[in-house]
Amino acid sequence: MLHKIQPQLSDDDVLRSLSVNFCGPLMTETECELSTQELRSGKSVSHFQGQVTQEQKLVTQATACFSKNRESSIAVTPATKPLGEAGEGKRLPYIKGLTPEFTQHIDFAYNAGGFPFTNSKDNFLHGWMRFKELTGEFTNAHLVALIDAWPPTTTVKLKGPAPALP
Repeated sequence: MLHKIQPQLSDDDVLRSLSVNFCGPLMTETECELSTQELRSGKSVSHFQGQVTQEQKLVTQATACFSKNRESSIAVTPATKPLGEAGEGKRLPYIKGLTPEFTQHIDFAYNAGGFPFTNSKDNFLHGWMRFKELTGEFTNAHLVALIDAWPPTTTVKLKGPAPALP
């Protein structure tokens, strides 16, 4: 949806918020339809809505807000928590028929906490991820795909591979 909205934005529009509702399962082998709608655009803020339907049923709905940067006298330095070097850590490999198909395109590295599907005593999962191959410019759509790819923390409590819910 973000990829389809992008041509309607100017180069200085920045994604500020994204709300996504996964209303039902998306079947990877079944055709789906994507629609977007500009809800409202002003001088500095634009709102868009997108929907994915499959077999005439809504499977995903999203609302995105974009705005232009403004000058400000307020400067906030984000806190950082060291996680080691990017790419360091234990790997969770793609296993055909066991792990989701999309995971074959992402390099996951876990640095701290439980490892997915190990019935860990830990209640957290820290690490890194990146696309194994990226052609072209990294976009908001790529960022959202990575955010969605990170396994829910509850997977560290599972005793073996199973469907995971956030």
